Amino acid sequence: MPQTNKEIANAIRALAKQHGVTVSQTLADCKINRNFLYDLEKGNSSPSVDKLSRIAEYFGVSTAKLISGEEGEVEALLALYERLSPAAKAELRAYMQSLITK
Repeated sequence: MPQTNKEIANAIRALAKQHGVTVSQTLADCKINRNFLYDLEKGNSSPSVDKLSRIAEYFGVSTAKLISGEEGEVEALLALYERLSPAAKAELRAYMQSLITK
């Protein structure tokens, strides 16, 4: 379900905190005006796809996650994969390859 502009702004703030960067640094690195989140929260503007894409790429998440607040199936699977040990990753890749060749 799409989030409100205020929820999108809160999601960006949460991602910045999670990644140990300030919102100001995030916006500067993404070449976005520092008033972007304030304008979103106050309803003075709507987020453009371009800006959301830059922020999503900066944090390594999908644009859909910023808009909906939820990860898609692929992103959820990738997040689980990243938590596996190297041996478990190799085992999973071999298993997936065996499924493809059947």
